[in-house]
Amino acid sequence: MELRSTISDSYTIAIGKRVDSNCLSINFLNKTTSNTVVINGVIIAAGEQYRVTQTSGFIDTTIYDIVFQAGAGVNEVVISRILIVK
Repeated sequence: MELRSTISDSYTIAIGKRVDSNCLSINFLNKTTSNTVVINGVIIAAGEQYRVTQTSGFIDTTIYDIVFQAGAGVNEVVISRILIVK
């Protein structure tokens, strides 16, 4: 099996939007002070996370729809990905 170089990136979003994955792994962390967020129909409460990983040799090309639900908290989700370096 050929080894591939990877990098990781992380960023925070505070508004609902669509996110392209194009990665080996993606993780959505809903911070503890955040409102509930729905990612492609999966409900993620404050303090929870949702992770998608691919088996070796496959890349996730899903476009994730991120929607924040109304509440007293802030809208904040941290997205972390592992990407293949080309």
